[in-house]
Amino acid sequence: MSARSKRDEGPASLEDRLSGQVRLLLNLLADDTTSQEIEAELKKLNEMVTDFNEQDHFLAKLLDPLTRRTELWQTIRQLPDPVRANESENELNRIYKRSHELIKQSVQLMAEAQRLAEASRDLGSRYAKEICGFCEGFGGTREQPCSVCKGRRAVRVYQPARKCPRCEGTGHAKGFDRSHLTEARCVVCLGSGWAFSRQD
Repeated sequence: MSARSKRDEGPASLEDRLSGQVRLLLNLLADDTTSQEIEAELKKLNEMVTDFNEQDHFLAKLLDPLTRRTELWQTIRQLPDPVRANESENELNRIYKRSHELIKQSVQLMAEAQRLAEASRDLGSRYAKEICGFCEGFGGTREQPCSVCKGRRAVRVYQPARKCPRCEGTGHAKGFDRSHLTEARCVVCLGSGWAFSRQD
């Protein structure tokens, strides 16, 4: 999708498309659908979530009181609908919370659909995808993907999945560990948030 078409497409229409794609995927999962069909829809949903995540990132910058004035104007120009920058802070907060909630729901659904699709193909595998603890499935941004999942939103975890006991599934370092690391990743799970995870 081009930058121009993203700008013309306001947050509400992007939210409608994302909600529609989520409903479509839920219907496919309820029916007797092949893993190839599910994976094709997953790919579309993943791209929409990436677009929505970019908007989410821009809104977070707008709402951050530490954002510098020059960066603030750059952020306003990058929003899908610049008119949103004229909204009140309460309205921006509402949009941001809704956006965040929708991304989390979509990521949960994608992880579940991916597990089902992979299970139908590879019956002997003891690993399945689980949501990355470090980025909570958001995957970072296109310019700066999550350093743990590399922007994939999920990591492979030995099943049955167990949350990392040290970070309690957050993927972030706690207490004493934090002072020794440049990036605050858990030293046990390396940021995945899961015990017995591995890289793809």
